[in-house]
Amino acid sequence: MSLFRVILLLIFGWYMLAIFGRYLFPMLLRYLINFTSEKYVKSELERLRDEANQKQGQVVVKKNKDKTYHSKSDNDDDYVDFEEIK
Repeated sequence: MSLFRVILLLIFGWYMLAIFGRYLFPMLLRYLINFTSEKYVKSELERLRDEANQKQGQVVVKKNKDKTYHSKSDNDDDYVDFEEIK
């Protein structure tokens, strides 16, 4: 009886995976693509709006504060003393 249950569960799992792969996965992928493209379009529109509001010849430097990596500061430099070899 236990072997019969395992076989039935494997068959059921196989069909559920087939249904997910055929119907739900493409829907999920389409949703993710639309979400990403809308986010990209919004950021591009904001960038173009910012560029349009600038005066010609004006330079603006924007820093992203959302970055999580450690940037190297001036205090992290090591001093290396070079000697001339004759």
